[in-house]
Amino acid sequence: MKRILLVVVFALIVLLVISEIMLRIIWGFGAPLLSVPDADIDYYFRPDQKCVRFGNRVVYNNKSMRMDYDIKDADRNCIDRIIVCGDSVINGGTLTDQKDVATNIVQSRYPTNVVQVLNVSAGSWGPGNILAYLKKFGGFDATGIIIEVDSHDLWEDDPRVSGGSIVGRDLAFPGEKPICAIHELLTRYVWPSIRSKLGLGTVNYKVDVPHWGSETDIEAQTYNLNCMAELYRLPVKHKALLIHRSRSESASGLLTYGEQRFREQAEEFGVAVYLLELDPDSDYRDIIHPNESGQCKMADLIDKIYRDMKDNEVSNAEAID
Repeated sequence: MKRILLVVVFALIVLLVISEIMLRIIWGFGAPLLSVPDADIDYYFRPDQKCVRFGNRVVYNNKSMRMDYDIKDADRNCIDRIIVCGDSVINGGTLTDQKDVATNIVQSRYPTNVVQVLNVSAGSWGPGNILAYLKKFGGFDATGIIIEVDSHDLWEDDPRVSGGSIVGRDLAFPGEKPICAIHELLTRYVWPSIRSKLGLGTVNYKVDVPHWGSETDIEAQTYNLNCMAELYRLPVKHKALLIHRSRSESASGLLTYGEQRFREQAEEFGVAVYLLELDPDSDYRDIIHPNESGQCKMADLIDKIYRDMKDNEVSNAEAID
């Protein structure tokens, strides 16, 4: 009996070890991307991170940007820097490989000693998070800034009054590494799924859960529009608004209230507005996020915006002459 028990225990240990190794190698469990809590930004990704998650390579540089190279002060006077900022649409998340992120596709078209495309983003960031990040880290002497918004961004919460940072409280934003890969699988994915199926309540994931508010929610609208106004007033030569629509919004083709408010404000500030046109049947991986083909289309649009900015520089220079 004792021998059988030892064999069973040994087999379980071997199974656990094999499972741990496979979870780490195949899916990247045990080493999730970590976030940093911040009183003003709420959260941003920890700098200098590299991992392979769900088969996709994910890299964050020294300024917590989803980029393959670090930002150096010495480069500032000899290149164009374009900040592309937004939420998980711009970030791509762990389901998008580093090379397939729109900003990195654009970067691959230009030498980094001529143009640098900076990806300032995190899942569920709204105008307030973006503004707070740029206040904390600076504008990197950028010549242009492209701000991506969705219609629901009109109702994003003020990160300073949202009850404290979500890092460590929301499963999508861990601040520390889990005990092991198996522990992460069970606590972050299996147990929340069981809770939901048993009707015990769901675990809130802030990321990937867009929230559309009411037209009568004036407080949230005012806050987010004020943040956008501050972004438009930043000392950056060129500014553009990139509007992204959810799958259902793309399918209907209708102008939503949130998009209309963002468009009207951009026009008041003289900021060019660009719509990311995606096919609802082939360019989304879920209700809101672009897949690989969607990221390619977004890269083409970002590239066009950059070239329009350069054309405006030439036109202005010729007008002065």
